[in-house]
Amino acid sequence: MRAVVQRVDYSSVKVDGGEIVGEINRGGLLVLLGIGEEDSPDDLEYMVDKILGLRIFEDDLGKMNLSLKDIDGEILVVSQFTLYGDVRRGKRPSFTNSAKPELGEKYYEEFIAKCREEGIKTETGVFGAHMNVEIANNGPVTILIDSKKNILGGILLKIITVPAGIYAANCYIVYSETLKGNCNRSRWRCRRYNEEIEELDLDIEYIVLTHGHGDHIGGVLELKSFIDVPVAIHKEDEYMLNNGDSNLSSLMAMGTTELNADILLEEGDEISFGDLNAKVIHTPGHTPGGISIKIEDNIFTGDTLFAGSIGRTDFPGGSYEEIISSIKK
Repeated sequence: MRAVVQRVDYSSVKVDGGEIVGEINRGGLLVLLGIGEEDSPDDLEYMVDKILGLRIFEDDLGKMNLSLKDIDGEILVVSQFTLYGDVRRGKRPSFTNSAKPELGEKYYEEFIAKCREEGIKTETGVFGAHMNVEIANNGPVTILIDSKKNILGGILLKIITVPAGIYAANCYIVYSETLKGNCNRSRWRCRRYNEEIEELDLDIEYIVLTHGHGDHIGGVLELKSFIDVPVAIHKEDEYMLNNGDSNLSSLMAMGTTELNADILLEEGDEISFGDLNAKVIHTPGHTPGGISIKIEDNIFTGDTLFAGSIGRTDFPGGSYEEIISSIKK
């Protein structure tokens, strides 16, 4: 699935030069949407989430930091099969990779329905018609999105987030799905959500800890009793993992947690799981062995970064200078 997304002040579409059939006029997005012959519901889900979440609208500081939802904007969706035009073998485009009309219209209508389900005022063109589109592009800002390129090689990255424990620490299951055939059963990183693992029939390969504080390790022993896989942590936080006073769990409501690591990580280490590869970035400051994990264009920062803030540095082993240096690098 492909889309050309334009930030607009105004946009409208007419059919055959006649009356306007779709119009937005209070600011938002024009989406030219193309459906490919190999698209699936996963591509649809990815595109809806990506487009509605694009932070390309300016905040009070003039930075691109707000999404369509944040500004209560509108969206105009126009079908555009020519996004699959292939000119590699000549000057006349071939459209053999675009979806047949029945499939194309099905996913086009489902995309529109999902936008409306999210509470977005959604205007449309007419599928398959000859249309004239008027655009007042703000910026100009134009973004190209291809669902097949969210991970190289036709692999779809899937992330499930679960706030775990009484401190609601964000925990993630990260795994890959091939866009053809059956789901790849290789999974990575989770804490305290055995029901999710069972429901999705997951084969966990690693439990990777971003740092050693008690609120982030409190469920590991329980999880390991359910899935016996290696626990990985940066070598500089190993001392915290096996000492309840050092990891502060002895002061926390869930009680003391102590365990041993199976894998000690360092800067630049890579963890392969299924079709994906995770790179370890040492980001000390919150703790001496804090890490971030980079998987393609995604970074899991642990307690190094928060929305609008940074991790605390007043705990033993914390350093404001180090966390700022880690963020800058």
